[in-house]
Amino acid sequence: MGAIRRQRQRLRLAREVGLFFAELGRVPTRKEYSQMKDFPPSCTVKEIDRISGSWNSLLVMIEREVPDVWDLIHNPKVEEKPKPKVTPKATVKKTPPKPKAKTATAVKTGEK
Repeated sequence: MGAIRRQRQRLRLAREVGLFFAELGRVPTRKEYSQMKDFPPSCTVKEIDRISGSWNSLLVMIEREVPDVWDLIHNPKVEEKPKPKVTPKATVKKTPPKPKAKTATAVKTGEK
């Protein structure tokens, strides 16, 4: 009975920590992980050491137990947005504007 329980704990730990690493996009060191504020609350460094034994054995456990998550950590899929197809617009020849006709200005003559 205890072996099944331990295996469940190991799988849970591997999944949760593995998904956290996948969100980060890398595997942090043990020291970096312990200084982070946003790691999963049920996966403290003390809990990792208790269940897996060491940081390196945790990484091996993630690699063996949840290989799809391990691939996500090391090969993150960056979805590229498809570039919209640009259709060439028809070129319209612009004709220069015609000069406006000047209006005659009234000239005052000295006559009254």
